[in-house]
Amino acid sequence: MSREENEFEITERRRLRSLDKKKIIIGIVAVAVIAAAVVFANNRGMFGEGKAAVVTYASDSKTGYRTYGNEYLQYTRDGVKYFSKSGEQLWSDGYVMTSPVVVQKDDCTAVFETDGRLIKVYNSKGSVCSVQTDNAIVAVSVNKNGYTAVITSGDSYAVSVYNSSGSLIFQRIEADSGVYPFNCDISPNGEIIAIAYVDVSGVEIDSKIGLFYVNAEKGAAYTDSMFAAVDKSDEIIFDVFFMGDGGLIAVGDRNIMYVSSNGTMSWNIEVTNEINGAAVCGDNVMLVYGNELPDKEGQEPGTIVIVSSGGKQSFGYCIGSEADYFEVSDGGAVVGNGSEYFGINSSGNLVWDMNDSGSINGIYPTNNVKKCIYAAKTWSVEADMTNFNPSSYIKNDNNAGTENMAEAVQDTPEDNNADNATADDGTNTTDTNADTNANADANADENTADTQNGDTGNAENTGNAENQ
Repeated sequence: MSREENEFEITERRRLRSLDKKKIIIGIVAVAVIAAAVVFANNRGMFGEGKAAVVTYASDSKTGYRTYGNEYLQYTRDGVKYFSKSGEQLWSDGYVMTSPVVVQKDDCTAVFETDGRLIKVYNSKGSVCSVQTDNAIVAVSVNKNGYTAVITSGDSYAVSVYNSSGSLIFQRIEADSGVYPFNCDISPNGEIIAIAYVDVSGVEIDSKIGLFYVNAEKGAAYTDSMFAAVDKSDEIIFDVFFMGDGGLIAVGDRNIMYVSSNGTMSWNIEVTNEINGAAVCGDNVMLVYGNELPDKEGQEPGTIVIVSSGGKQSFGYCIGSEADYFEVSDGGAVVGNGSEYFGINSSGNLVWDMNDSGSINGIYPTNNVKKCIYAAKTWSVEADMTNFNPSSYIKNDNNAGTENMAEAVQDTPEDNNADNATADDGTNTTDTNADTNANADANADENTADTQNGDTGNAENTGNAENQ
């Protein structure tokens, strides 16, 4: 064999050896990439086993939720926290309340407590304003722009309206004996306040809805700024809701009525059952009926009723018994009785149901009632309720009270758009560890392959899946 042929053979062996090594490295890297991709896909829900953020808290925190599309506001006795759909805390604000309750209208939520003197108003960006009252709070309403109406009780009842800066812009002192403001609401444009009164001064209990201009100059042409009123005998109006068209739906124990923005009553629907709950659901008002009224032939207890601004009434799903739980969003309602919970969409149709005999604080629907915030005693998670099993979620009560803890939990293919679970600092530690382990395995295999070929060295770490 000539020198040239020997050199060619040596060169060719080296080339082939190099190719074999590259094939091994490429194969190992490919395995690492596939492994990382599987981890990433699982986190995104592509394989039906995604991760959702589990938020933990103390069992005595009085925790509740308001949903903002796929984001949500958590309120407790110590303050509020706002979370993204992946469970990342975006902002927080503190206060001290013993038993906070909330009212919400579109993007604005008011937090207060009955008999308290503080109202905190928030939207998705953070704090809008704070209102401090002189007397005990009876009822609160808020409109989409952060205007707040509050009924207080002291030496007398008062109804006040505050703008989005927290400044007082309207107030009525109710001096009539036996006539009490029961509830109120503010129009979407902030120009009108509707006040529902109950009159117990006579033999029968009567009600009146008064419409008042908030602006003093505009109301100057009318006595006490009241430009219209609707009277109802032998009835209690227990809820009033301004709708998007500027009209008002009033819910009473005998009738549901619509009052137009000029103060005239346009239609009236007779109520046949006790009402266990009423709330705005999109462009309609959704109610859940209780037992039949003694003098009426009505619906089965637990029937969902939907009433539109145009006066159309429709009956939806019936849960089969009186409801003791009713939470509503634009996407529908969660209705419960004992350990049974039902997800009802905005058309009144059943979407899911579950039996939960565990320690549950509440289930709060998002703008799609399939997705809800499930809140247990010490933890909560946003989940697809159509295939939800609380026992499959990691629950560590010893960690209760931590601000935000992301844990790996089972989810369904419907959650493909859920973000990766994140730690408090926003780092996806599960993905990072998975990628590190995959690359460590790749490096170990590569070193073995290199040794078998007579060389040593580490392959370049190219198998990291990008953390999205």
